Amino acid sequence: MFTIVEDGYVVLRKGGIFRPAKIYLRNQYVFAGYGGGFIRLGKNDGSTSVPQVTYEDLFVPFDLDADPVGRLIAKHVPAR
Repeated sequence: MFTIVEDGYVVLRKGGIFRPAKIYLRNQYVFAGYGGGFIRLGKNDGSTSVPQVTYEDLFVPFDLDADPVGRLIAKHVPAR
């Protein structure tokens, strides 16, 4: 299941259009809400699981790491 990160946000860019989006976690992986679903965020140059969409201005209230293929992972998520 996807869990929202209350204090997190990201700005997504597609074709010159910038949109704010909420951040979600699933099994420690970092996602952004996009359309009616979610896209995974990568560590390389604002990459996402949708090649036409990149991200900028990522803010999360925890440290980030990446798995061996570059997918962002949350580490040290503060308890609520």
